[in-house]
Amino acid sequence: STGSSITQAEFDLTVNENVITGGVPGMIVTYYNSLIDAQTPQNPITPATAYLGNDNEIIHVRVQNIATGCYSTTTQLLRV
Repeated sequence: STGSSITQAEFDLTVNENVITGGVPGMIVTYYNSLIDAQTPQNPITPATAYLGNDNEIIHVRVQNIATGCYSTTTQLLRV
């Protein structure tokens, strides 16, 4: 049998925002396809609530403090 497996799906990247920010208010969370875009920041994924992603794709997440402008990045692995 040559059954095909589904390797792409629509993701709501925002579902884990509360975990990513630790519930701390005053944070902006944005999503990117590359680390350089997350650091710059440029070319954010929009809309982050309906992203067509691939299995095992790594999304780069930027978490920025609105008051200080300080930010950090992390990754999110997509699983179909």
